[in-house]
Amino acid sequence: MYAKHAAAVLDTALALRESSRRHEHVSALLSLSQAMARADSITEVAHEVTDAMIELVSCERSSMWLVDAGTGNMRREWTAGAAPAARRASLGMDDTPYLARMLQDPRPMFFDHEEQDPILVAMMTDAHLVALAVVPIIAHGIFLALHGRRRTRGEEGGRIVAQGTPEQVARVKKSYTGQALAGYFAGNGKRSA
Repeated sequence: MYAKHAAAVLDTALALRESSRRHEHVSALLSLSQAMARADSITEVAHEVTDAMIELVSCERSSMWLVDAGTGNMRREWTAGAAPAARRASLGMDDTPYLARMLQDPRPMFFDHEEQDPILVAMMTDAHLVALAVVPIIAHGIFLALHGRRRTRGEEGGRIVAQGTPEQVARVKKSYTGQALAGYFAGNGKRSA
């Protein structure tokens, strides 16, 4: 009998915790939409998006890189969260093959400590990162920006929880990135191979 009561209490506590987490996400999304409506410049938009991502996906740092339509190069517009001074503020088409690949096929990309690209290795090392998720921002069929979400090395963070393709990471329940990807895939149907 006590076991049934204990199970009911645990179920209720978990439901309340999940409800609270969903409330925080909905509140953060509402605040983001209100801030976006008030934004007067691309810098303000970048600021609001990067701040919101830290709260929404529980990362330490968030950056937005904008595309220069003429050159296809990227420039860092805003970084939120505790960040060491980043050395690189722009990426050219010749700097890394990933930029051209994402412009051609705009899907999220994930990088970790095993990355071989020298530019990404240098950027991750300079910023003390153990993982990096890069998500394209597209409006009206036009590739506008990249959003980077980062995990740093540290006592409380920086532990790699999941690795693999976006679909594989989406199946890892304890991964915040996996949870975000699962929601993305659920809301947009199956991702093409």
